[in-house]
Amino acid sequence: MEGSLPKTTTLITGASSKPLLDEQHLFTDRVVYLSPKLDPLFLRRARVDITRNVMRIPTALTQCLTVALYMGFSTIYLVGFDLDQLCHGRGKNWGRFYGVSPVTANEAEKSEEDKLNRTGGNWLAYWLMWRQFVLLGEYAERKGTRIVNLTKGGLLNCYPREDYDEVVSAFRA
Repeated sequence: MEGSLPKTTTLITGASSKPLLDEQHLFTDRVVYLSPKLDPLFLRRARVDITRNVMRIPTALTQCLTVALYMGFSTIYLVGFDLDQLCHGRGKNWGRFYGVSPVTANEAEKSEEDKLNRTGGNWLAYWLMWRQFVLLGEYAERKGTRIVNLTKGGLLNCYPREDYDEVVSAFRA
């Protein structure tokens, strides 16, 4: 990414990425680190000011929505936000649209996932993520921003759905 993106590009990432980026001297002086400290369980309103503490970020989905809302987009289209991994079980492409990586394809990761499945921890994590989607949707509504789900199928039904082909056709016209 460092070599491919224009030098005017600013990277926005979680604070947990800081040690790696510092060690590799990547995106020096052009990175914003999100400080995900607020628990959505105890919030009545989403916090999207990325210069301050934001909600804990369990997934890139909520992180991207938070950043898009902070940036002030008037309409945010979601594509591929199906959130149905729990319905499929652990398999070749479990949980990630890009498949299982070497980071996640190991016994320690599998053991942790098995434990979360046995104890219901995955369901709690999904509920907290869903809570964030609801809070972010309410924030968007207050600000006059539309969040539209263009994904066919899936479980994420807290945003209005529109047909992907119709929306893309309208942009081409």
